[in-house]
Amino acid sequence: MSWDLYVGDECVGNYTHNTNAMIRAASIAPRQIPDSPSVAAEVLFGAPVLGACWGDFDGRPAREAGLFARDIANELRCDPGRYSVLNPRNGWGDIESLLEFLDDVARHCEQNPDAVFRASG
Repeated sequence: MSWDLYVGDECVGNYTHNTNAMIRAASIAPRQIPDSPSVAAEVLFGAPVLGACWGDFDGRPAREAGLFARDIANELRCDPGRYSVLNPRNGWGDIESLLEFLDDVARHCEQNPDAVFRASG
């Protein structure tokens, strides 16, 4: 399965669900306290993955989805070692291609901030 993401009527990308755990883990990592251990570490040890993913932005303004994409990309870049262990074993998706995808989604959303963001898949 994969996500189809739209900004207005334009499809801005299609990407695998296999990295959803990585996205969700990065979405709940504490950013306010730099020396704090990330909640993502709990995910690595078997805790349920709770955080946000694309479906949470369906029907919202693209600016919100764009900020989400940018925040997730920033978190992944800050500690790639922590998140790369969540690379799917089947090889469909990885942190490097996810970063490219996130940057592309953020760029489309920033160019059309008032458009409706859609996520299906």
